[in-house]
Amino acid sequence: ATMSKLLTYTGSILTLHSAYSCLHYRSLINSHSTHPPVDVVIEVAIGFVLCLLGRLTSVSFCKITERAAGLGALHDTRDFDIYNTRAKIVFGDR
Repeated sequence: ATMSKLLTYTGSILTLHSAYSCLHYRSLINSHSTHPPVDVVIEVAIGFVLCLLGRLTSVSFCKITERAAGLGALHDTRDFDIYNTRAKIVFGDR
């Protein structure tokens, strides 16, 4: 749990820092550049990957499969049965 939090927090801080760096860079230059600096793009990519890894390491796959095994098939439940739709309003009574 602590490793996933560390990865997520580090990725978030890197992403926020890259946003600040891009804004600071744009305030220093006089022309209206549409492309961010390369270091900002790299920092965003690394921050995104760290956040993704942090979220993926926090999921325990064993609990998901244990819970799903006891539920049965999805089509056996009544959750997806919809009888009242808006088709009568859209298409009229045919």
